[in-house]
Amino acid sequence: MARKNYTEEQKKSAVDKVKEVGVNKASKELGISTSTLTAWSKAQVTPEKEEVPKKDVTPVKKTTATVKKTRKSRKGSPEVKRLEELEKENRELSTLNMKLKAERDQLKKAIRDIIS
Repeated sequence: MARKNYTEEQKKSAVDKVKEVGVNKASKELGISTSTLTAWSKAQVTPEKEEVPKKDVTPVKKTTATVKKTRKSRKGSPEVKRLEELEKENRELSTLNMKLKAERDQLKKAIRDIIS
């Protein structure tokens, strides 16, 4: 099958249809795959990010080095211990969050497969 090219206006119109009737019904009515319609919908919701100029970004290494110097000078203080506990908890929660997102995505895919 030949690949079709759609204009931005056609894509916007298709996404509006998805918002009105849902992705499955819109797909059937328009003859466009659900994955294509979903991708277009996501692209409209989250437009491409603009790049931040490099001069506005603080380098992470510099910040980390400053924190390490502070820790060495205050080693054993309650503030440093609390900071280390919070950083450990943050790492654990970030890992758990990634696992839960992956599980959510798998469940969404399973539901989509069942529905279609």
